[in-house]
Amino acid sequence: MKKWFALFFIAFFAFVLVGCNGAEECEVCEECPICEEQNFGFGVGYGLVHGHYVGMVEITIDADLNVVAVRFEEYYLPYNFAQVVVADPENLPDDVLSVVGARGTNYYAKYISINGVLFTAVVTITSEPTVENPDAPFRQAITYASDTIADIEVWVEDEANAKAYVEGIYAGTVFIANADGTESDYVKANANAALGWTKSSTGYWVWNARDS
Repeated sequence: MKKWFALFFIAFFAFVLVGCNGAEECEVCEECPICEEQNFGFGVGYGLVHGHYVGMVEITIDADLNVVAVRFEEYYLPYNFAQVVVADPENLPDDVLSVVGARGTNYYAKYISINGVLFTAVVTITSEPTVENPDAPFRQAITYASDTIADIEVWVEDEANAKAYVEGIYAGTVFIANADGTESDYVKANANAALGWTKSSTGYWVWNARDS
């Protein structure tokens, strides 16, 4: 939640400092019917939230800098969308990796493509029983890296990169990939990401509110 508040205020003050005082002075506002009619200002911010999602906040203000509308969205990163359905977990294809997490074992595509850049998954052990702590659970984590980007989730901490990621989703250039960078035909296994790219469009927030 603290990250959401930080994202909100970063977006808001970035707008105030850089922003627009009317539709005629702002390219974004010129494309927005609400802004055209009521002379509102408009700002958007992006960033990593909850460790595994790209967050977006849109803020609309009036001429007196009063916030009149706010919209949040979260986009799935490969932590969700790269989980795939496998026919035989005992005999995984070379391009699928198993990951033992706190909620059991999931299977992930080894490759994803982000705006033409191929990322390869690496699985690491984050926790395991030891002589000193024999009751420690066995846990793993998955990281997607390219030749120049060490971790996609760290990369989208930068707002420009997070924005490029979201734009890539809408452009169709974010997908599960084959080793040659072409789009794979693996079926997404995550119940939410299988339905779409955002929490609002896939019922994520509704389901979690119902189960809480």
